[in-house]
Amino acid sequence: MEIPSNSKELFDFLVKEHKRIADLRDELNHDIAGKKISSIRERRSFLQNIAVASATLLGLASVFSSLHGSTVLFPYLIPGLILHLGVICVVFVYIRDSLDQDLEGLTSIQDDYGELLRENMNLADKLLSPALETKNENDVQKIMAQYLEGVNNLPSINKLKQDNKELDEERESRRAGRAELDFFGELITFLFVLGVLFVIVAIFGKPLHWLLIIAGITVTFLFTFTNFLNCTLKRFFKVLTYLRHRHFI
Repeated sequence: MEIPSNSKELFDFLVKEHKRIADLRDELNHDIAGKKISSIRERRSFLQNIAVASATLLGLASVFSSLHGSTVLFPYLIPGLILHLGVICVVFVYIRDSLDQDLEGLTSIQDDYGELLRENMNLADKLLSPALETKNENDVQKIMAQYLEGVNNLPSINKLKQDNKELDEERESRRAGRAELDFFGELITFLFVLGVLFVIVAIFGKPLHWLLIIAGITVTFLFTFTNFLNCTLKRFFKVLTYLRHRHFI
């Protein structure tokens, strides 16, 4: 990198640095936005698959209970069916609401930027005639300063500044660990797994002591709402890796 030796080179260097950083920011935002959209689609697909699995399990449980009603433990089957019905209904409502919110958000962004462009165009049109008529360099500078000041004071620009301020506050909250977390996926997984366990016990099991039921609910909670399963598997894989390196397996 060349070191600027005069004010003009320093000015050009700072302008280029500003453009380079702005281009990098736009590229990163575009890349991250694409990944976020892909993640949202995968999340919705995951929830849809859970709803389909719950509906399939409901059908199989209904068929089995109609064929082998005497061996089915209905005190366990009914809660299991209710849980799966709840999963299906909640997932459908959630997906519909999220789609509506996404559409409203995109429409709002389109309206805000459309208003910003309209105000900017009106300001440029207002100064176009004076700019064409002027022949004095000082007048050119005055018109340019008037344009920059007008852009900075546009209502849409002020709203955009406020939106950016809110985004900065949200980013600081995330970095400080104060942001609100979304546990909807964990909740749906918890209800689904719990419903599956109830149905399995109802069809193939025997009446369980209430302590075992509480223990099963607790373990299911740990597996779905925490990283307990992931941490356990990592330790297990470390053991397997060690055995593999020692040629035991």
